[in-house]
This record gives sequence, C-alpha cells and structure tokens, in this order.
Amino acid sequence: VVFGMPREAIKLGAVDQVLPLSQIAPALVAADR
Repeated sequence: VVFGMPREAIKLGAVDQVLPLSQIAPALVAADR
C-alpha cells in the first residue's frame, strides 16, 4: 500500500485527525452536527 502523500501531510502537521477506516464515517457525522 502506498502511503506517501498522507504520510507527508501528517509529518507537515497539515492533518487534524488520523483515524482508522471504521471511525471515518462517525467522525464525519459528528463534525456535521
């Protein structure tokens, strides 16, 4: 699996959250509230 671009965004501090796939949908729903 290629993780190049996400890894660089995380290293730069441009990412607010790093979530496992199973938690992405609940996080999006919570952010919409």
